[in-house]
Amino acid sequence: MIAAFFRTVLQPFEGREPILSVAVFGVIAGALVFLSFRRFANLAAIRILRRQLWGHLLGLYLFGDDPLLALRSLYQLAKANLLLLAHTLPPLLVIAPFAALTIVHLNEFFTRIPLETGGPTVLTIRLRQPSSSVSLKAPSWIEIDSPPVHVAAANEISWRLRARAARRGLMKISFGNAFVTKEVDARTAPRYFAKVRAASLAGSLLHPAETRLPAGPIESISLSQSPSAITCGGFTMHWIAWLASISLTAATAIGVAFGYKSIR
Repeated sequence: MIAAFFRTVLQPFEGREPILSVAVFGVIAGALVFLSFRRFANLAAIRILRRQLWGHLLGLYLFGDDPLLALRSLYQLAKANLLLLAHTLPPLLVIAPFAALTIVHLNEFFTRIPLETGGPTVLTIRLRQPSSSVSLKAPSWIEIDSPPVHVAAANEISWRLRARAARRGLMKISFGNAFVTKEVDARTAPRYFAKVRAASLAGSLLHPAETRLPAGPIESISLSQSPSAITCGGFTMHWIAWLASISLTAATAIGVAFGYKSIR
């Protein structure tokens, strides 16, 4: 249900400039951060601690040549920092589950694979035990341009794939009389789909865009990935760095727009 929600929400942003969707989610995250701090943080105490921090820093600058006073200032700085951290933990703990859930799903959206640019990617199947009876069937628009490579030490089998069209489909992996599928998408990024389909609970939580693999000999099916960097205005950063920057800027701007006193 959660994956279906994110797939629906992200659909209007698919194939568009990544910075657009990062900006939208960054503003939403900034609004949530602002509301969380306004509701659950003791802002008056935080302002006092911030002033104390600046006072101790100034004292360290002025009396740095006196070892005893310098050590006292450092102790007061550490104490004030710990108290400040304690006051910011409640709102951060409130939004942490929502932030973790959103980041995991957005990672499925922003992570790229070389198929999207016409390059080759590697599909790797990890088995629970060595086997040579695994076969791979690809859609007509996917070319398998290398024979399977077996890595016995890791119980892995890999194939190199190349897309001949910008389409979406399913790879079929057969073992004995059973089979499983793996979604693959070669359309213009960003796209919401799992680059890894896993049988373990932890793996399925980290890659929730596709359902968990059923019990069987296959532990995971993965596609090789490309860097998730986004370029905007001449700056290139990971999408999470963009999201954090935009959300913090949005939280500050919302506070100013509503005439709420800044934490200083």
